[in-house]
Amino acid sequence: MFPVPQGTTRTPIHLLWQISCIYALLQVWFVFELELLKLFEFKCQPNTRVFGSSLFLNPPQPQYASSLCFYPCVFTAPKRKPSLYASFILPWREGMELAVCTLLVLVLAVQADTTEYCGETPLVDTIGSRIVGGRDALPGAWPWQVSVQYYVRFNVYKHACGGSLINNIWVISAAHCFKDKRNPDYWRAVLGLHSMSSPSNMTVVSLIKDIKVHAAFGTSTMDNDIALLRLRTYATFNDYIRPICLATQAFAVEPTAMCFITGWGTISYGGKAADILQEADIFLISTSLCNMTGWYGGIITKNMICAGVEGGGIDTCQGDSGGPLVCYISERQKYFLIGITSFGYGCAEALYPGVYTQVANYENWTKVNVNKPVNTAAGL
Repeated sequence: MFPVPQGTTRTPIHLLWQISCIYALLQVWFVFELELLKLFEFKCQPNTRVFGSSLFLNPPQPQYASSLCFYPCVFTAPKRKPSLYASFILPWREGMELAVCTLLVLVLAVQADTTEYCGETPLVDTIGSRIVGGRDALPGAWPWQVSVQYYVRFNVYKHACGGSLINNIWVISAAHCFKDKRNPDYWRAVLGLHSMSSPSNMTVVSLIKDIKVHAAFGTSTMDNDIALLRLRTYATFNDYIRPICLATQAFAVEPTAMCFITGWGTISYGGKAADILQEADIFLISTSLCNMTGWYGGIITKNMICAGVEGGGIDTCQGDSGGPLVCYISERQKYFLIGITSFGYGCAEALYPGVYTQVANYENWTKVNVNKPVNTAAGL
């Protein structure tokens, strides 16, 4: 059948589109056949059943013997010249109907169903394929990871933040990455990237068409630190480029879930940025613990998640902002985007784990801004 918009099941509106498309194709055929019958007089053998084309026409037309007879039909030469309708109007009408149907198919194909793809890593079988305190990731281990880069000079771009592909046209990232630089013309997204210095033939570069920063983002509190980037070109999914599933408010992550952070940020505070994508497994930390005195002392809001290691040593760092915090949900056999790298005190400091924007709290905001369903926990 025809594809449906991504991250969804076949809803009534999608079925309506498909039925309309099929109807348009049938309409083209029967109008064409009717005009042929007028022109060339197809005749069936006596006492045979014929198919009535008039049912598919509006307004109803006289019924003609159809070529869809149950017995062979005979062809006779035309007895009159083609009418103006047959010569000019009919081809244009058929062409327009076919064009509309083709356009529908193309639109639906571009928005191909990605539910089956989200949160999967086909090139890496093990959980957390083998950052500060992290290690080199394998190529294709995190296919939703995006390098968000800013224009420097003469077609030179520099990695600024991370991001996560959530469907074939949108990337989710952190608002603070764009607080002073919101002109999309200066940004690009690099998908399927593993090594900054040696992009592979699977690496895809897309310019940014639009940047949507949460209107309530607070630069002092870092609350609502979330942004969406619309790509100029649709991404084609393969083993190295795939979307991540989004957690929702109805989606609970167990404290014991296996969670991971990834990025090309600095390997130490103020240090050198990584060339190879880094990965690390970390633990979710309760907000009550993270807000204790000696930790973050009450600045963690309901829109934030703390994750890391209590004693430090593993953390996201500079350049990792906007990148993913994902957790593997074993019963669904998929990864889900739980958090977006936001801020922290230093990097990998004891009692100061990384702080991440809680993606589930922005389910409605994301859907409204994307204007179409994305891959969420619901329905998967």
